[in-house]
Amino acid sequence: MKRIAEAAAERLAASAAEEPPIALEEMLRILARIARTGRPGDRLRAIELLGSDQGMVPGPEAALVPSTLTDDERAQRIEAILERARARRALALAKGTA
Repeated sequence: MKRIAEAAAERLAASAAEEPPIALEEMLRILARIARTGRPGDRLRAIELLGSDQGMVPGPEAALVPSTLTDDERAQRIEAILERARARRALALAKGTA
């Protein structure tokens, strides 16, 4: 088994030296294909890599810093939550389930 791994490593090193580096567009295309058709673990990692490249997925450091809301933003969120609750209650009353 060790010989197989060493032979594979040698072949990979030799082929990598012969081929030109992959362009960014090609790398993104390959990652997108893996994200669509790969095994579940590979798909998740490809999505993480694509997201980190595009800035869509926040890094772990972003989770450590809590976002602070202004009083107006907090009031708007509370009002939106209450409005959704009122709408659900009205719908339930209209259906006769409340």
